[in-house]
Amino acid sequence: MSKVYDDPGGFHVEHIKDTLGIEIDMDELMSILREISWITEVDENIFSFSKSARPYEKLIEFNQDAFIRVLLNRYRGGMRFDSIDLENFRNIYLDFEDEKIDMTDAELEKCLRKCGIVWQERLFPVEAIIANDVKENLLEYIHSSFCEGKQVLYYKAIFRDLSDIFEYCFNLTDPMMLKPYLEYVCEPGEYYFFDEFVSKEKNVKIDHTSEIEEFLLAAGKPLSYDEIFVGLAHISKEIISSEIRANDNIVMNSREHYFHYDLFEFSSEDADRITEYINQEIDEEGYCIWSRVFERVKAEMPLFIENNSYLSSLGIRNSIAKKLSGRFTFESEVIGKLGQSINMAGVYSLYGRHHAPFSDNDVYLFSKEVSGGVIYFDALAENTVRVSRELFVLKEHIEFDIQEIDKALSTYLITGYMLIKDVDSFLMFPNIRYEWNIFLLESYLLHYSKEYALCNNGQSLNNVAGALVKKGGNFDEFEDVCADVLANGYVELNKSAALDFLAEQNLLTRRSYTGIEMALQKAKQIRNKKG
Repeated sequence: MSKVYDDPGGFHVEHIKDTLGIEIDMDELMSILREISWITEVDENIFSFSKSARPYEKLIEFNQDAFIRVLLNRYRGGMRFDSIDLENFRNIYLDFEDEKIDMTDAELEKCLRKCGIVWQERLFPVEAIIANDVKENLLEYIHSSFCEGKQVLYYKAIFRDLSDIFEYCFNLTDPMMLKPYLEYVCEPGEYYFFDEFVSKEKNVKIDHTSEIEEFLLAAGKPLSYDEIFVGLAHISKEIISSEIRANDNIVMNSREHYFHYDLFEFSSEDADRITEYINQEIDEEGYCIWSRVFERVKAEMPLFIENNSYLSSLGIRNSIAKKLSGRFTFESEVIGKLGQSINMAGVYSLYGRHHAPFSDNDVYLFSKEVSGGVIYFDALAENTVRVSRELFVLKEHIEFDIQEIDKALSTYLITGYMLIKDVDSFLMFPNIRYEWNIFLLESYLLHYSKEYALCNNGQSLNNVAGALVKKGGNFDEFEDVCADVLANGYVELNKSAALDFLAEQNLLTRRSYTGIEMALQKAKQIRNKKG
């Protein structure tokens, strides 16, 4: 029957019995129909097999006004639907109205639910939540907002905007209480109530993007995430964060601070002048660093800086990157010709080509300017060689006799590896244009030697760390060198002690190493084998 008779209006139980064509007691059939979850009793003795059917409520006659009077007098702070409160309500009603309530607990609860709103399993009479004069202000606010063109009103936004008139509504403890309250007091069909907002439209679609953009535009300045979260408290933090990350019209001014792109003031004359500055840098260096352009802008374009005084260097850079995207390629601090992909490693490579010879202090200052102090040594080595602590020169200015130098290194490396700190003499090395030292040896091992290598966890401007190893040998991996040093050293095999010891042995350029756990595991295995 359920497959054939899909009628929300339903069928009388006698018709169902006749259609089944089986011998069954009527009471037993009624019991079965009421037990099946997908069958709905839509009226007395009428059942529907349709998914869209709605159960009927048996009308119970009661004095609603009298019920509300009792609730307002004794239950302004809410009433629970437990047996104690229900019994108390019966007794109070008898005292107030001199009339006995002749209902079951289930029937009494059903009637009480029509006399107020239920919030967190407590029944509140509506006038105990919001007084009538405040209610009128609330309804006028909602009506005016929709007349002004708003599609939705979030309960949290209503609660925030009317906080002054809600000040003495002591039972209005949560913005989300407004949903059941408004459902109760508004005319049926006047509004549509959703989980987080109310609307005049049944099939309304939420446009979070426009709402967030309008909020940032109205602010007229960069705002922090926290300020945006507070101002748009009705929207979840996850949605706001996702929208901001994905929206090209929202620009980062500093870490977790954003503004709307339309606030940026940038005339065509400004665009042409800054374009000229960038092109001059690219022509001279092969790339452009934003910080250098910004220093020139501050010196030569004071009106532009004044018009955007609320923006940081990063905010201005990000806005210009959007504005001049058809003229240049912007990659973080680096600006190149349109279509030219140049990352920070490429910048260091070009720096080495254009500026050698240069000192360690020169490259340190350059790194602070363009890459937050991080030096791209491998990129510098594409065009330069470090010949001492203080000096980097062009590759063309030095020539290594690789065969003779590797032969000299073979006299040092007797075992599987040698700590670089133990190389204290260069008498066996052939003469070149520069005096041999530990920094020149580092350059040679990293980029020229055929038979030997330097194992370490990176390079440093002030030190040479690591171990000299033979390529293809048993200690070709830095992890294996560290494990052997730890296993044969007088050191506890835990992470903190191990890092301290490896730094003391000058194996690490800094007191951190991502492979330390594996090195410790291998060191323990080596010790266990030795007994």
